[in-house]
Amino acid sequence: MEQRLDYDVSGTDLEVYHHHEINSYISGRDNVFAKSSTGLRYEISDLLYLTMSYNADYESDPAPGTEEEDSTWVIGAGFEF
Repeated sequence: MEQRLDYDVSGTDLEVYHHHEINSYISGRDNVFAKSSTGLRYEISDLLYLTMSYNADYESDPAPGTEEEDSTWVIGAGFEF
């Protein structure tokens, strides 16, 4: 199940977003995966944008020796055409 929320801040070239996804197995392993990304996107021009986001992942039954939760701050730039 994936959910997306995108909001354009009126009067600016700024977009606020939150995307998350939750998955689980119907049969077999009893494991739930959750991923989310929350951030800002600023359009410099029609082709160039900057982003900053906080990404978080969760797995209820991770592989041995790994953590259930993982989080990262991401700063980037991109081209859109």
